Formats: sequence, C-alpha cells, structure tokens
Amino acid sequence: MENKAMENNKMENKVKKEYIGVANEQDIKEWKNRYRKVVQIEIEDDEAVYVAYLHTPDMKTMRAAMDITKKDETAGTEMLIKNCWIDGARVMLEDGLLYIQLATQVQNMFGSAVGRLKNL
Repeated sequence: MENKAMENNKMENKVKKEYIGVANEQDIKEWKNRYRKVVQIEIEDDEAVYVAYLHTPDMKTMRAAMDITKKDETAGTEMLIKNCWIDGARVMLEDGLLYIQLATQVQNMFGSAVGRLKNL
C-alpha cells in the first residue's frame, strides 16, 4: 500500500511541473522555414521543465566551433549554443546545472544526421 502511495505522489509531482520557455506553434513554424531544422531541448529539475529552441549550425558556425573545441571543448559548445539559440527559458543560459544539461543535449544534436559510405 505504501508503494502505491509513493507512486501516486510521484505522478502528481510530474503533472504539476510548470513548463518554462514554451513557444507557440506559429513561432515554431516560422523558425523551421527560416532555419530548416529546429530542435526543442527540455531540461527538467525539481520545480519545472525548462525549454530551449535551437537551430542547427551553418558551416561558418561549425568551422568556428570546431576550431575553438580543439583548444577548449566547453568554449566550443558555448559558442554553438550562443549562435544557434532561437528562444526559450533564458535561465538555462545562467544556471550552471541547467546549462550543463543544455550543453550535453546540444552535443547530442549532431547525432541526428547519419551518413553512409558505400564502395561502388
């Protein structure tokens, strides 16, 4: 019985979380037209779910980020976030714990495109 009460309490806590930084559908549609690909990143903590919207980097940004990453990986990721940020909960850029999670997800963004090489 106690496990059931704990389970219900966990479910209630999930339902009550506030989403901060959520964009409307019209903005998202406009961003997709402008940037081609837009990603939504959600970072959850005890009180809320913080949402950020970023576009994939262009080649100029990628080149610069790769050059910076050779010297300082954190600075390279920071540069990508600054240059690809569209909108969202800006607290993610200021709070260290949220920022680390955001940076991790930005790195995951590059796994969405997969290339293949075939010998012919």
